[in-house]
Order: sequence, then C-alpha cells, then structure tokens
Amino acid sequence: MKMKKIFYILLLLLQCTWLHAQLSGVRVAKNPAISQLPVSAISYTFEDSEGYMWYGTVDGLCRDDGYNVHVFRSDYRTPGLMDINSVLCIAESKDSRIWFGTQKGVYILDKQTYGIQKIGIKKLQEKPVGLMATRKNGDVWIACDNSLYELDGKGNLRKLHHMSSYITTLYENRQGEFFYSTRNGEFYRKDAKGREMLLSKKMSVKSMCEDRHTGCYWLITGGSAVWYYNPKAKTEADRFRLLQVPASLNAALFREVLQDPKYHYLWLLGNDHISVLKPIVDGKGNLVGNGKLELVDTGGLFSPEKKILAHLYQSRDGNIWVSAFDHYSFIINFKGSAVRSYSYQPLLQATGFHPTIVTLCKDDGGAFWYYQESYGLFLYDPQQGALPIDYRMCPAVASLPLYTIPYLVKSHQHNAVWVMTPGTMVMKLRREGRQIFLEKQIDLSKVSKTSGACEVIFEDSKQNLWIGTMNGVFMYSAQTHRVVCISEKIGDVSDFTQSADGYIWCTVRNKGICRISPSGAWKLYSHQKDFLTLDVTTDGTLWASTGEGQLLAFSTANPTEYKDYTLQAGLNGDMVDHVKVDRFNHLWIVTPQTIREFNPKNGAVRVYTTQDEDIEQHRFLPRAVFRDPQSGDMYFGGIPGMISFKTSLGLESIPKDVRPRITDVKVMGKSIWLDPQRKKTLTSIDIEPDEQNITIEFSSLDFRNHSRICYAYRLKGVDKDWVYLPVGKNAAIYNKVGKGDYTFEVKATDENGLWSKHITTFEIHRLPAWWETWWAYTLYLLLFIAALWQIIKRYKERVAERNDQIIEENVTASKKEYLDNVSKELASPLTEINAIASLMQEGQKAGSGDKQMEKNLGIIQSNVNRLREKMQEEMTSQLDIVKIDERFIAKATKIVEEHLGSEKLDVVFLASELGMSRSTFSRKLKAVKSQTPLEFIRSIKMKHAAEMLKQKTATIQDVMYAVGYNDHKSFAQVFRDTYGVSPSEYQKNNRL
Repeated sequence: MKMKKIFYILLLLLQCTWLHAQLSGVRVAKNPAISQLPVSAISYTFEDSEGYMWYGTVDGLCRDDGYNVHVFRSDYRTPGLMDINSVLCIAESKDSRIWFGTQKGVYILDKQTYGIQKIGIKKLQEKPVGLMATRKNGDVWIACDNSLYELDGKGNLRKLHHMSSYITTLYENRQGEFFYSTRNGEFYRKDAKGREMLLSKKMSVKSMCEDRHTGCYWLITGGSAVWYYNPKAKTEADRFRLLQVPASLNAALFREVLQDPKYHYLWLLGNDHISVLKPIVDGKGNLVGNGKLELVDTGGLFSPEKKILAHLYQSRDGNIWVSAFDHYSFIINFKGSAVRSYSYQPLLQATGFHPTIVTLCKDDGGAFWYYQESYGLFLYDPQQGALPIDYRMCPAVASLPLYTIPYLVKSHQHNAVWVMTPGTMVMKLRREGRQIFLEKQIDLSKVSKTSGACEVIFEDSKQNLWIGTMNGVFMYSAQTHRVVCISEKIGDVSDFTQSADGYIWCTVRNKGICRISPSGAWKLYSHQKDFLTLDVTTDGTLWASTGEGQLLAFSTANPTEYKDYTLQAGLNGDMVDHVKVDRFNHLWIVTPQTIREFNPKNGAVRVYTTQDEDIEQHRFLPRAVFRDPQSGDMYFGGIPGMISFKTSLGLESIPKDVRPRITDVKVMGKSIWLDPQRKKTLTSIDIEPDEQNITIEFSSLDFRNHSRICYAYRLKGVDKDWVYLPVGKNAAIYNKVGKGDYTFEVKATDENGLWSKHITTFEIHRLPAWWETWWAYTLYLLLFIAALWQIIKRYKERVAERNDQIIEENVTASKKEYLDNVSKELASPLTEINAIASLMQEGQKAGSGDKQMEKNLGIIQSNVNRLREKMQEEMTSQLDIVKIDERFIAKATKIVEEHLGSEKLDVVFLASELGMSRSTFSRKLKAVKSQTPLEFIRSIKMKHAAEMLKQKTATIQDVMYAVGYNDHKSFAQVFRDTYGVSPSEYQKNNRL
C-alpha cells in the first residue's frame, strides 16, 4: 500500500486537482502485475487474441491474466526450457501460438499444450532476435541483422530476404499491407497479394502507425524527425512530409510512435521520456497549416525525472502500455475513471496533519465543509485554488466550540450547514465568500436535562431539524423556532430519513425502527439489530445497515418484516458504516475499505476499494458521506482526503457479453494446466486419481476492471447451485473429486456488476484408480459371489449337521421308547408264563406227576429266562449311551493314531474325518471326555510317546518326530504336563 501511494504521488504529481484540459480523462497507473514478475523491468509488452497480456523480461516470458502471472523460463523446475531467458520481442501467429525472440534464437509457445519449442533455422539459433511481426495471412516475419525470414505459421521457412542493411521496422496495416525498412533508408511495401514495392531509398523508418481516420501514416526515422506519409500523394515529396516539432524537442531521440483513440494525439517514445504531439489534419488526410505539431501539456501525467523506457504497446481497448527498465512500467488509460480525486495537498498544508476527514458536506456555492480530526472545522473551495479556511480565521465563529464536529448536514438555506458538537449543542452556520457566520444555535440542555449527547442530525423537506440523542428524539421547528421533545424513551438514535409521505423514520440501536408522523406521534417497530444508518428509496423501501455487516430492506407499509440483501450486495461481514441512496435509487454502501454501488432492482454491484489505483484513501470514514442534491454526485471522505463519483444509469444498462476463460488448473498449488506434459485440450483436462486440492482459476481478462468483476461457478454433480465469489476472487477450490466426468461452469459480471448471460464450460475427467476400474469391479463381483457361495455352503452344512443331530436324537428317543414299550409288552407275558411253569413244576413235584411233563416245564422255564436275558441284552446294547460314546471316542482315537506324525493332523482335519463340523465335534468331545479337541489329540500323542519311550532302542528325538512334534522344548513341556516328569526321566524309570 505504501509503495502504491509513493508511486501514485510521484507519477501523477498531485499538486493540482485535475489534469490539463487537453488530457482530461487520461489516467496513468502502474502496471499491477509488476509485483508478480521475476524482475520489475519489462522489455516488451503484447496482447494476444484471447486478451492475455504477455511481458518479455530478462528472466523469462510472462503471461498475465489480470490476477496472476505465470513465468515461462529455464530454472530448476523446468531446466533446459530455453537457452537463455532474456525475451526481446513477442508476437502471435494466426493459429494463436505465441512467438518470442530471445537473446539466443526464436521460440514458439503452443497455447493448447503450453509446450515451448525452438525454431530449427540454424542461422537463428545463436543470434538475438528483437524484431518480428505476424501477418493476417498467417505468415511470420523475423528480422535478424540484414536478413529477413519469411516463415509459415508452423515455423517452416518460406523465403529468406537478404537486405542491404539492418532491418529497422516491420509493420502491417489494417488492410494487410506489409511495410519494412532498413537502416540505409530502403522503405518497402508488400501488398496483400505479395507484390513488393520500394517506396523510398531515403526513409530509414524506426517506427510507424496508421492514422485512425485518414489512412495515412506517422513515421519515426531517428532523432526528433516525425514524418507524415500519404500514400495517395503523387510525388515522393508530397508523400513524405517532414513535420515541424516544437523547439524543445529538437534534441529528442524518438524510437516509437502511437496514436491514441481519444484525442488522436501522437505519443512518442524518446530516449528518456514520452512526448505527446497534437497533429492537425483535415478529413482528406492533408495536414492543415504548415505541418507544425503542437506539444501537448502532460503536466501532472508523468513524473518529471528522466527514465529509461523500452517499448510502447497499444492494446485493443486503445490504452498504451509502457515498458520500462529503470522505472515501474505503467499504463496510459484513455477511458478515464469514475472516481474524481481531490488533491489532499492543500488540506495537508492547511494543518500539517495528514488529512483525516471525519464528516463533510458541500454547500450551494460548491465549497466543502469538513471536519479535520483533532483540529476542527474547515471551509474549502477547490475552484478558488486557495488553501482551506480554518474556522479560527473567521472572527464571527472563532470562539465557538467547533474543534470537534461529529456530524455536518447541508441545510436548505443557501450556503448554510448544520453542525453537531459532541455534547448537546447544534449550530447552523452560513458562508459568505471565505467567511463563516453563526446563523442559529441550539442547546438541548436548556430543553431537557436528560436528553443525552447528540448522536445524529437531519433536516427534513420543511427545513425542520431532527436531533437524535442517546435517549430519544428532538425536533427544531423552522416555523416556530422552538425545540420540541418527541420522546426521551425511544433509545439511542443512530440515523434519520424521510419518506415521500412526509413521515420521519429513524433507526434505534438494538431496538428497532421508529416512525414519527408529522404531528409528532411515534411508533417503534422492534428489531434486535445494531442499526447504524438509514435511507429510503422512492418506492418506499427503507434501507438500513448494521454493525454486523448486514444490509436490510424494510417496507414503510409494513416495517415489522425485512429482507436481507447482504449477500446480494456482495458484503462479507465487514461493518457497514453508511448507506446512502442516490438519484437513481442505487445504494452506495460504505465499509472501512470499500464503496459499493448497488442496484437492488437487478442485483448489479460495482465495487471500489482502497486498493484501486485511482483511489487515494486507505480508509473510508462512516460519516464522511454526502449526496449533492444539485448534481447528484456522491462524495466520500476518509484518510487521506476525499473523492467523488458522478452517478449514472450504468447499473441499469444491458449486461455486456463477458466471456470468462479458464486460466489455470492447479493441484496442490502446482499448475497442471500450463504443464506441457499434461493431457488436455482447450476445454478439458484429465485429473489423476491421487491428485487432490484442485484449484480452477478463471478471468474475464478485463485488466482495467478486474478489481470490480465478480464470478460465480458450479461443478455439476458436486455443487447443487451457483457459488458466488466476492469481488476480487477468481478461483474455485475442490478438496477431492470422485472418479467420473464433470462439467465446470463459470460466469462473470461486467464492470457495472451486471451478470453476463454467457457461461463458460470446462470438462474435467477424473481418471479412476486401479481399484475403481471395470476389471477391479469385476473382480469384486467374483469375490463377492465366491464369498456368498461359501456362506451359503457353510450355512447348508450347518443346517444339515443340525438336522442330522435332531434326527439322531429323535431316532434314539424313538428307539428307546419303542424298546421300552416292547420290553413292557413282552416282559409281562414271559413273566406270567414263567410263573405258570413254576407253579406247574412245583405241583408236579408235590403230586409225583409225570416226569416228562416236569421235564418239559423245566425246559419252558429255562427258555423263558434265556429269552428275557437276550431281550435285556439287546435293549442294553441299543440304548447304552456310554457304548455309543465309546465307539465315537474309539473312532476318533483310531484316526489320531493313524496320523500321529502327520502335519495335517489338527482339529479341522479330525472333525472332517469324523464327518462333523468343528463346532459339533468340539461340543460332543467336551461332553464325552471333558476335553478340548487339542487336549484330546495331545493326550493320545503323549500316550503313544510314553509307550515308545519304554522301548530300549527308541530315542527321545525319534519319539518326538513320531508323534508329530518338531520342537524338543514344546514336546518335553507337553510330556511333563501329562506325566509329571520329563521324557528322559520317564524313559530312565520305565525302560523295559
């Protein structure tokens, strides 16, 4: 900021309020890209067909999009890009490729890939090239010493022209005619059909430009010579006419000439300065008078010191870009500025203090009234050219307490103002010439002892003065000349305004908005907002600002509700110090660093900031705002000095066709858009899977108004709606984007804040990672199917096992029940038969019956007993659970014994061999043996190990391997846990 002010002071010499009449509206501003260049010295400036500005420097080729500068050069990041970084000249071919000459050859930059290649013509490889031109037919002409190379757009040599001496200029006019000249005076023209004509043998043209109206040309041939070339004249003497320059320029060494679009003056680049000459030409292209060129006063436009200037370049908008070596390069702007700056030098001289204008207004005669912080009231008429008048210099008011003035308000009375002091006193002062007089003095302390200090004053349409205090509202009547207390219960009043129906409205801090009728009746509409200022548009809408940075709209018909315009006006939370409505119902919104003109009808916003080159202030003050009722101009004061704006219908106009361009795409802060190795087109780019933190930058390439352009963007599929950026921001950031194709859209406003209908689209292809490819998804599907199949298989096995278990349990129960029933049914008859046989046998014995019968009965009884025993044995065999478990254990033991030394012997293998699941096997084994499967296997292994250790020929190692152990320590520990002794001790005590 400090450097900006120093430069502005040096450059514009703010010793006067406005420029000389002949150059009114012409501004000079430092090239804003200087701070981003590798060096501050620029050797060449060029604007391409898209609108980018390119700068040639001793340390690379620079591309400027209005916000950021990218440098193309050989360095540690791009080694070998160029043989030498010093760029001397720049041009653009018909296919939009950038050609630039260096101290060592010519290079071509392809804007589609941003790759750079050197022209392969051997004679141009090692020589400096500082002069080239591109033609409308696509050819490129390069001058090197006394050789003139004619190339096609791809860099292929069409023809080599050997000239008699060094080439001094290359120029193509609007009709496609091509001019070139040599140092020894040969001046040629080649028409659009390729026919060459020698125009002169005595004109060594250094620079030339076509007159904007006549079709003739202005030529520079060295020294102070300026020529007028009229190709329609019949003789050479009439065609080439030497013009008379002012005597003060006879020693000048002119090198370049341009004609401006506004005044048609000639701007000549000399050896240490820029001269401006005014030619006089009639409508037929003839010079009027004796051909004398009038020197145009540039006082206040350029700083007076000599400087080394390198190049003049005229952009398509007519502005002249000046490249300089020892001085900041700058831009001569012919479109003027909406801002009128008033020199603060007289204000500084009047007090010695840095001008700090706390409050101001302007009277009917054009004189400014302002309060200088810590000094007092001043009167200043810039039209008179004199210093401001201190109130102490006016005898009529010198003794009044005007050393602190929080607020000034213009009165309807001619050349009069109302002045508010920090206490309870308000005065009306009147100006006559350069003197101030007291017209009226009001002291609220004489009206009320509890009025509180004055906060704000306002004069209504009937010249009544309204006074807001810390506690309420008072009114001084212009008819009765009396002060009336409206209310001392309203609260802390911050501002007043008057609607078209005559009602007075005021904002009350942290309470609401109060309406006061012409009769004095008031009503407070409650709103818990820290209101600061208030104004009203002609449609009856009240506009209030708050300390929280809000802009709120209230209807006078229903002030209980409001609409928030904060975001629409582009506000970012900074405290809104003031809102003032102009004659077109536009709102002028003041924050400490910005002034916004806002049109609520269409949402158009134009922003002025303290960073703008045409604004001197580095801070705007809240009460230094004034609307001139006569001209409609808006005035703003601050630190230092004051500025004004001429109000217009600019925000009501039709939006311009602004077409923003994608200027860069960055990943983790590194450009991939300008990387020649990156796959891309002009409208799309591929993003690698591991690339995150993507930044997309864009620009409307409006270098004059870039600080007033707003952008909005959205990435379809990511952003649900447009994302609106604050003024000055030109980048969209996405932390991570999923794979797929996306369309990025961006739109912009023009300098008036009106949104263009054009939307620029850009395709982003986020490439898939290997795990996001189709074959990876196919693999995922196959794995899922396999897993699902395994789950289903396992589930079916478990269901089958459960069913088998249930069936086994049911069969066992059924068998038991059946055999129980059978045993009961058979046991009873057998018992009865046996009993009958016993009785009959005893009877036979007692009666000495038939021996044969007795023998038969004995046989019957014996068979019955045998049948009962057999039945009991069969039932026991079938129902004995212990025996079933024994068979289960026996089978499991047999499997273990058969695979004692096998590595595959484990719980899963054993369960599988038994035809059971692991869980079923574990559960059954635990129920039968009270052992886990591992304990079961280990016990069998240790049993066999013990048996083998009893053999005389067995070694402990052989036994260990035989039972499936590979580690002696583990084997010994398990054996000790089983038998309480080590294997060696067991073998010693039990060997056969």
